[in-house]
Amino acid sequence: MHNIDEGQTSDLTLYPGQSTMINLVLHNIGDEDKFNLKIEPETTAAESPQELSSILKYHCTPQVVSLKREEMREIEVFLQISNDALEGTSVVFTVSAESTNHSENNNFLNIFAIISKGPRDILLNDNMVR
Repeated sequence: MHNIDEGQTSDLTLYPGQSTMINLVLHNIGDEDKFNLKIEPETTAAESPQELSSILKYHCTPQVVSLKREEMREIEVFLQISNDALEGTSVVFTVSAESTNHSENNNFLNIFAIISKGPRDILLNDNMVR
């Protein structure tokens, strides 16, 4: 599990066959609102979207959240890399929150990841972005 603080990006090294959870905090500084949350990957490699979806599984929990003014909620981002993912593939995951009522109320965070071959039984630091 990895924690990312507000205003930071995360650089992750992921390994074939690995799953990881990233915890984010959504803080509503405006009026009470409902937000759609989503995660979208992009790769700098030559993979097509279909090839990318065959090596990566990902989702946010929850996908919709209602927040009062100044309320905060933890968001979980789950990433899973298939066993046959190619070493050196780099992926940018964009996690975004957009108001269902006011489209100008939105924000996003980028998570930069590279897939590397290596031991699958390693421990990752919980505060890798400090």
